Amino acid sequence: MKTKFIEFIGNPSSGKSTIVEDLTSTLRGDGFKVLNLSYEIARMGRKRKILHKLLYYIKFTLIHPAKIIYIFAVLINSRQNSLKDFVKVYFNFIFVLSLYTNRRNYDYDYVFYDQGFYQAIWSILIEANTKVNIENLYTRLNEIPYLVYLDVDRSEVERRLKLRETNLSRFEQNEDIEDALNRSYTILETIFSTYNSNEKIKLSNNLQNDFTENIDRLLNFIKSYD
Repeated sequence: MKTKFIEFIGNPSSGKSTIVEDLTSTLRGDGFKVLNLSYEIARMGRKRKILHKLLYYIKFTLIHPAKIIYIFAVLINSRQNSLKDFVKVYFNFIFVLSLYTNRRNYDYDYVFYDQGFYQAIWSILIEANTKVNIENLYTRLNEIPYLVYLDVDRSEVERRLKLRETNLSRFEQNEDIEDALNRSYTILETIFSTYNSNEKIKLSNNLQNDFTENIDRLLNFIKSYD
């Protein structure tokens, strides 16, 4: 079976990590080899994670210098809100792309990303002050064929954000959370609608019943392309 690479996008607190963990557990129980890549990276120690990302960045830079220059130019033209945003988004985007260049080394049936290419594009756009041509980004950089968008009502996102023990989301650091959410919903809809492939699915993930049904729908979705 050829490895399937599937990415999940959505607002912070949309349940991406939770649903990926449950889906991973279910598929492993069915005998599939599954890599939850974002989880494996998150559980690394801080020093190991920094070294891991640095090595991937160096490798990608040496192999794809033209892409490095292109991404740098895109971010410069996007006019990020601050130098801190620019640096954070730039290195994160390169790291995400570097993960894709190693995909031939993955001996798995499924590889899941909940902080992948499209979520990295979201990070660029949410802090951009000029229009970014995401169609061009797709054409030049995209290598992920399966996309899952977890859509959650605004009121539910706000409720979940308030329940977080720490301020993990940039929304919680934003002075105008309503404006930030407006931008985010628009960006996510644009990313999803611009993604020119039938191999995508949009799921409502508001209630516990939604979560249970979504697992079943996702299993059918990813297995339908076997």
